[in-house]
Amino acid sequence: MALSTITIDGVEFDVYHTLEVEKDPYGTGDSPTSITVDIHEIEPAGCAVDLLPFLSSWVYDYCVDEIIKEYQE
Repeated sequence: MALSTITIDGVEFDVYHTLEVEKDPYGTGDSPTSITVDIHEIEPAGCAVDLLPFLSSWVYDYCVDEIIKEYQE
């Protein structure tokens, strides 16, 4: 499990996740790379309280997008 720190509106969150990358998932030789992110916990930075069940879906989606950007850099 990996850890990324993501800032949303000035608040830092520790996001525990797994990232799976599969090159050519369809086996055609030219299909795009598939990146799957599974978020396990979202906690305020420095605090061990999982907020995932209480956060809006846009926060989850934003974190996934940021993790993918981080991977691609």
